[in-house]
Amino acid sequence: MQVLFVEDNKMLCDNLAEYFTQPDYRSDFAEDALAALHLLAKQQYDVIVLDVNLPGSAGTQLCQHLRTNLKLTTPVIFLTAMDRVEDKLLGFQAGADDYLTKPFDLRELAVRMDVLVRRRHQNTEQKIACGNLVYFPGQLLVEQGTARCQLAGLAAQMFALLMRSHPNYVSLQDFAEQVWQFDEVDDNTIRTQIYSLRKLLDKHLGPGLIKTVHGLGYRLAV
Repeated sequence: MQVLFVEDNKMLCDNLAEYFTQPDYRSDFAEDALAALHLLAKQQYDVIVLDVNLPGSAGTQLCQHLRTNLKLTTPVIFLTAMDRVEDKLLGFQAGADDYLTKPFDLRELAVRMDVLVRRRHQNTEQKIACGNLVYFPGQLLVEQGTARCQLAGLAAQMFALLMRSHPNYVSLQDFAEQVWQFDEVDDNTIRTQIYSLRKLLDKHLGPGLIKTVHGLGYRLAV
């Protein structure tokens, strides 16, 4: 697995470098956004581990640039000491696939990286259709008539699950097991990401596409 760590804390970088020197990993390190962009221009990575607080440019700004301007679909995990729901919302809106708060166990980071990479490689479907709503997993693109919406990060995985489950609803437990693949993921984290996804779809495709099934979960209204 080729990993790019974007982190300016030298002590943490040393720990990451020591742990991820196992045969299954090849790691590069960048201390700021500019150095990360330089490496990304030369090398393809399986996953990017990105600190939110970077010198000169926030990690959320870098992630948004990767998704919006460079159209990069490489999985991104944010590392940060900020654990408020509002902070997580900003990270997911910027295009993050996962969000791990400091301090953390390196073994957990490794598992989360493996899950994201495995999920990406398993995604071989050409398209998923529900009526006139079509999702292209390889492009992370949603189309409804002439309207289009570009997804990224966890939003893309959650939307794909909603599409595959239609017309049935998807419970919070379903999201935890099939998107995060961690049963202990906080329900508020899932609700935060649903809010972000719903806001994005409302903007580009019109309101009301994701419906709340009270006390049960969420489903698509198509």
